[in-house]
Amino acid sequence: MTTRALRAVFFDMDGLIIDTETPDFLAWRETLAEHGYTLEMEHWLSAVGTWGVLEAMYDTVGVPAELRQELRDKKRARYMAMVRADMRPLPGFASLLTDMRSRGVTVAVVSTASRDWVDLILGEMEIDDDFDFTLSRSDVERGKPEPDLYLLACERAAADPTSCLVLEDSAHGVLAANRAGVPVVAVPNGITQVQSFEHASARVDSLQAVDAALLARIGLALPSVCRPS
Repeated sequence: MTTRALRAVFFDMDGLIIDTETPDFLAWRETLAEHGYTLEMEHWLSAVGTWGVLEAMYDTVGVPAELRQELRDKKRARYMAMVRADMRPLPGFASLLTDMRSRGVTVAVVSTASRDWVDLILGEMEIDDDFDFTLSRSDVERGKPEPDLYLLACERAAADPTSCLVLEDSAHGVLAANRAGVPVVAVPNGITQVQSFEHASARVDSLQAVDAALLARIGLALPSVCRPS
């Protein structure tokens, strides 16, 4: 296997940097239940991490068009309360981000969420200035699992896809990276851990496990830490 120097790391956001996936599912399940609808986990998993997750969920559950906006508004209020109750990053994220920045590796958030949502979460976590750039679904015509976001990320980083690394928590996100030709490590959360990650270069339980040894196994080498001049 040819080893390439790592040039850029692309982080998904929801469910990888912060656990927004669990409250998202719970908020929808509770809101739908109040109106007599049942949201099963398998229905949610079939679309999580994709551009059309909301419409797919509505269609699967059977919510009529005239009720969808009302439910969305109710769910959002409940969801935001849940998310704001715990804005801590998931284990391993902060130290990994610091380490990559110290090595001069380009770091970016690449999310299929809306621009408003990406900016809101990163801003409230006070890490919005810690990335070289961020991408959202507004930056491309096709979201995950299509490769467009990750191809654009490689272009922005001025790096060959094979010299980049994607960190993803969902099978659809992993597939998007794979289609873009970027090595990808699956880091599933409590919601996505039952998904199949057959397209991942590796799978770990936490960002704490993303280290030099893991990268070496998938053909990437960490640059040396940049020393102050």
